Amino acid sequence: MKNINISKQNPYKNSARHTGEQYRKDLSSWQLPAIQEHIETLNEKVFLDIGAGTIIPGEHFEKIGSPDKYYAQDINLDPLAEGIEFLKSKGVDTSIFTTLVSDDFDFSLIEDGEVDVAWSNSLFSHLSIDVICYCLKKLNPKMKRGSSYYTSMLILPDNLERSSYSWHHLKVKYSDITSHSLKNPFHYTRSTLNNHPFIDQTGFQLKTIHKYGHPIQELVEFVRI
Repeated sequence: MKNINISKQNPYKNSARHTGEQYRKDLSSWQLPAIQEHIETLNEKVFLDIGAGTIIPGEHFEKIGSPDKYYAQDINLDPLAEGIEFLKSKGVDTSIFTTLVSDDFDFSLIEDGEVDVAWSNSLFSHLSIDVICYCLKKLNPKMKRGSSYYTSMLILPDNLERSSYSWHHLKVKYSDITSHSLKNPFHYTRSTLNNHPFIDQTGFQLKTIHKYGHPIQELVEFVRI
């Protein structure tokens, strides 16, 4: 795979995001139902949250189950630290959390074949297809065979390739953006994703594109072959 600059693509590298109360509620409103529907429970699992930010699922273990281990990875330390402190303030046992900070998807603290399920909210909407494959390739050895990685993305509703697409016409919250094929935020078509040789390049197979609670994103399920 050719050399790629992940930090240049990621808008949060030099400007860490922080999660206000309302945005935290919004993030919870679409992540929790999806986890409940597709993963059912995190009980007795090793869970990896990639691009975890302030670790939204960690606040809701009473609804989604408490994993044996929770790896929270992000490009910046600040939102992870903010998330851990927030969880402590809510009485959450943070001893199960391990934070991973890197700008190149360094999962070296995770044992090979340890992860039962991986999760991302919106991460791939900020990454080119090359960087998506780079992430999947780095993730592959850490996942158990047959395990799933769920990640939300911007997928064009009409399946037509175009350089830019305005979501403003939807007139819903978070639709005031224009996405692009060659720059951040990135969009994709179903054809692009379904026809990409993920198995050959990463050892993952795109299994299903699910509906997601996010106003303009859908949830893509990759399975580790």
